[in-house]
Amino acid sequence: MVLVPELPEVTALCEALDARLHGKVIGKLEIAGIATLKTVSPSPTDLTGLAITAVGRRGKFIVITAEPFHLVVHLARGGWIRWREPAPSGPV
Repeated sequence: MVLVPELPEVTALCEALDARLHGKVIGKLEIAGIATLKTVSPSPTDLTGLAITAVGRRGKFIVITAEPFHLVVHLARGGWIRWREPAPSGPV
């Protein structure tokens, strides 16, 4: 993979997420906003029970792999992913 030097924060985030998520099993996936969902197949429920095998990036996109699927996230302008312990019980 070729790393783009102007994206060190995305690389650092992917490394931190990979360290926390690698091998974890997806219990539930909820889409916070319909504008974020670009396809209905596979549905978010299809990822339930799959183990996360990798977190990486392609350009500005974060790619969370749970074979055979890839969950792709774009942080948009000034976006970030927040880690919460324990996970919230509902939408935040």
